[in-house]
Amino acid sequence: MTEAEAANKWCPLVRTGAFGNSCAVNIWPSNGEIIHGACIASKCMFWRWTVRTIPERDVMGKPILSERVGYCGAAGPLSRD
Repeated sequence: MTEAEAANKWCPLVRTGAFGNSCAVNIWPSNGEIIHGACIASKCMFWRWTVRTIPERDVMGKPILSERVGYCGAAGPLSRD
């Protein structure tokens, strides 16, 4: 996913104090709407980068296109399925 897509995802690891409470939470109500801790993408220690190759190949069999993509590494390595 792109970093912009990640910014719209909820992160279960985000914690912040809410309403002066002594506890830290990551989802809380605020004026009728639910506020949650959003992913901060590449600013996070868990963010990982990988290169995704597009299946088209040149005459020598090398990938024609590849792109650098990111993902959340908190759940483990990226699946290669």
